[in-house]
Formats: sequence, structure tokens, C-alpha cells
Amino acid sequence: MPLDWLIDQILQNGEIPPKVACITFDDGYKDNYVFAFPILKKYDIPATIFLTTGYVGGLWPHLEARFSIWNTRIPKFDIEGLGCHLLDSSENRISAMNSVELQLDNLPWKEKTQALETLIDVLDVDFPNEIRNAYSFTWEEVAEMAENSISFGSHTVTHTNLTKLPIDEAREEIIQSKEQIERAIGVPCTLFAYPNGKCNSKIISLLKEHAFKGAVVTSTPNIFNRENLFSIYRIPGKDTFYQFKAYDSGLYIDLLRIMNFLRISQG
Repeated sequence: MPLDWLIDQILQNGEIPPKVACITFDDGYKDNYVFAFPILKKYDIPATIFLTTGYVGGLWPHLEARFSIWNTRIPKFDIEGLGCHLLDSSENRISAMNSVELQLDNLPWKEKTQALETLIDVLDVDFPNEIRNAYSFTWEEVAEMAENSISFGSHTVTHTNLTKLPIDEAREEIIQSKEQIERAIGVPCTLFAYPNGKCNSKIISLLKEHAFKGAVVTSTPNIFNRENLFSIYRIPGKDTFYQFKAYDSGLYIDLLRIMNFLRISQG
């Protein structure tokens, strides 16, 4: 069922049948459109995509960083905020990619943009035009999916951890992304996903202030809390189908708790 249907049923104390599932995707990567969307459309399965609007039709910062690090001829770099990295082997380049992605993800937007611009300038790499639309949705693709049972929620403009921003900047991230989605699909955007699952009471208050009716997080205790629709837990995809089934069954969390108890008791 659509996630907004489930939230409406809860708000109205309506009946929820057993074995109801809601499918969600985050970010807005092209593979959702190329691989998932045709399957969802074929079987008439609704889903919700939480869209990071600032990268629609473009590249995410970490992808720009990865492309630059892999394709540069520079043997090493040392940039404030991103660290010092050798690029003299494939292993070191991959290590640098992972490290820089983590550093960028933890920076506020303005600092992230400045660090990325410095990195691209230092590494002296040109980006082919064909990769600009290769990894994220276009707005045309968003509109097409919206006409075929795919709903869209906000995932901010820049995927910045809102809890690290001044409250006015956090508000702008929320409002701008909501308005961009509503202009693109012509219906209200009322669902939200916190970047990296990070939220606090101030961010939740902002969402309520701007007509959101629910929000999802990334952590997964396998417990659905009807009392807090702004911290809805989700079950993530796993490496194999068997792992996913175990996680979905509810046994996985119990097994982790038992193993943790045994480690403590034996320690």
C-alpha cells in the first residue's frame, strides 16, 4: 500500500489489514527509474521515493569527488577538511574515495561545496557531458513516475544533516524541497525522510509547521510506533534475499539481542 495511505489510516484510527507493506526508496538515483520502476509499474505496486531535489538532473557531490579521484593524474592531494591521500594505486584511490565521501557527508552545505570545488580544481579533471544525467532522475522522469502510482516525499535539497544546520537553514532545506516536488508533480508533498536518519525535536517541529504528516528514519528495531509518525522505522534491503527475509521476520533483532546478552554474560 502507499505509505501516505497507511499514515492516513493511523491518523483516522482506520483498519489496517494484516501483512501490509509500504515500499520506499531514498535519494533519487537513476537505478530506481531504470530497474525498480518498470517492475513496480508491471505489477501495479505503489511506492514512495524520498527525493533529494538539488541533485535532480545532476551529480551528487560524492559522485563528483569519486570521479575526480579515480580519473586524476595527480599522485596525491592534501586538502583541508578532506585530508591527505596518496593516489598511486587503485587501492589507495578507492580508500581516498571512501574517506572523502565520509568527510563530505559530514560537512554543512557551504563548506561541502567549497571543499568539493577545491578538490576538483586540484585534481584537474573534466566531466564528460554524458555522465551529468546518468546517476539521478530528471524532472521529466519524476513526473512520469508520479503518473504511475509512485508518490514523492522530501529528502531535503542537499542531503545535509539537518541537526547540524542553523534552524533557518534547516527550514529552507525543507521548504525548498517540498515546493520543488509539488511544482513537478502537482500534488502536496506531505512525507519526509531525514538525511542519514538524523533528526531532533526542532526538526520534527519544522515538519509539522509546514504540513508534513509523517517522516521516516533509517534505523530498524522492527517496531512500528503508532504514536510517533515522525519517526517511522523501515526495514532496509540486505545483501541477500535470505538476509532480508530474516530481518523482515522479526527474528533478526531478537537474535541480535540474545547474542549480545550472551557476549555480556560471558565477558
